[in-house]
Amino acid sequence: MSNEQAYVPHDISTYVCADCGVSGVKLWRLYEYSMSPIICFHCVQRITHEHFPPNDLEVRGYEIHWWVPAIPAEDTDSYWDYTSVTNAGIAWWKSLLTATESRRQ
Repeated sequence: MSNEQAYVPHDISTYVCADCGVSGVKLWRLYEYSMSPIICFHCVQRITHEHFPPNDLEVRGYEIHWWVPAIPAEDTDSYWDYTSVTNAGIAWWKSLLTATESRRQ
């Protein structure tokens, strides 16, 4: 039996792309700015002019230029520091769809 508790973000009602409004998907924030606007994969690609299929994220890494995964902290309205996030938080974020995938439905 594991001692690690289930990951429950503090408040996901605000986990919405600041640019296009999509929710329920992976979001990114600017590195070193835990309170920067959070945006979806599609909007990060548009802003950075970096275009690749979402399936490539796992191979090339989840950082896109200065944008890193926005993983909400469990007990505050902020996000985990990029190198300090828990394994449970990473698993939660990876379980989300990308904005590109959600737009196909």
